Amino acid sequence: MDTSPCRDSTRTDNESKRLDFLNGTSMHCANQKDPKQRTIRVTNGRLFRDGKIESGDLWVSNGKILDAEAYFYSKTQCHNMIPDVVIDAKEMIVSPGFIDIQINGGYGVDFSDPSLTEDQVIHVRRSLLATGCTSICPTLITSTPQTYSHNFPLLAPSEGSVLRGCAILGVHAEGPFLSKDRPGAHPSEYIQSPKDGEESVLRCYEDIRNVKLVTLAPELEGSIETIRYLRSQGITVSMGHTAAHIDEAIRAVDTGATLITHLFNAMTPFHHRDPGI
Repeated sequence: MDTSPCRDSTRTDNESKRLDFLNGTSMHCANQKDPKQRTIRVTNGRLFRDGKIESGDLWVSNGKILDAEAYFYSKTQCHNMIPDVVIDAKEMIVSPGFIDIQINGGYGVDFSDPSLTEDQVIHVRRSLLATGCTSICPTLITSTPQTYSHNFPLLAPSEGSVLRGCAILGVHAEGPFLSKDRPGAHPSEYIQSPKDGEESVLRCYEDIRNVKLVTLAPELEGSIETIRYLRSQGITVSMGHTAAHIDEAIRAVDTGATLITHLFNAMTPFHHRDPGI
């Protein structure tokens, strides 16, 4: 039986030496693949496995953690065993980053501030990265169309980096299609119903290219049509700030709503005859 390391027969000696060198350094990239398609090996780290922290390597491919045993003992995958990127964790703990899909700002910055600047956004992103938060959906509360048109481009989806901080997945628009009976901290003068569906959305937000999540009250006039339109645009819909009854909530879910924003807060209280959302 040949017990030598599995190698791609098409590799030249120089290429093999280069990759072997790269595998021994702290952090490097062996090619220019799209970052999301690279195979990454995190070596010399401490991993949480089977209820305990132990030393080991972590392999990631196409954004997913690999089952090392199934991957490396499969002959069909033999030619892919060389990582595109190697990271030396230097005996630090390797763990998933926190993803925050409802964050209104931080560190003295409000994402709903009509005078928001790019430098302020980067300040929040870099500060969050230091806490272990690796991705966010910056959240705007109910605002004016002018604020949406100014702030949305500043909060467009962006890859994370050491210089710019955590990644932005897209905007979470929490409002203005909310219940005036459950406004919470939202300014009631800007709350409205999406009675015209798509037209109401575009009249309010103007440009939805950077929006990934919308919170709305499903009982409002036009909400079902609005949910249907948002889903057709690839936007996730969450129910919140709502006085909806259970039947209205079920209809919204059947139409495409998949999340609930701060469950039990700013919504119909639980009742034995009508559990609400």
